[in-house]
Amino acid sequence: MVNEDDFKNLTLDKQMFLTMLDLNQMSVNKSEMADSHYRVSKNDQALNQDFYK
Repeated sequence: MVNEDDFKNLTLDKQMFLTMLDLNQMSVNKSEMADSHYRVSKNDQALNQDFYK
């Protein structure tokens, strides 16, 4: 386990951090898939529903 001081002293490459943030934004919560803002097609919504059954 990493103590708090060691954690605070960790450094991340800025580009790696930005990539991690971008990848995190690639998902849409199930409860928000029907929101037109995200433009998730009905077909993709159905595929997602079937996948997680």
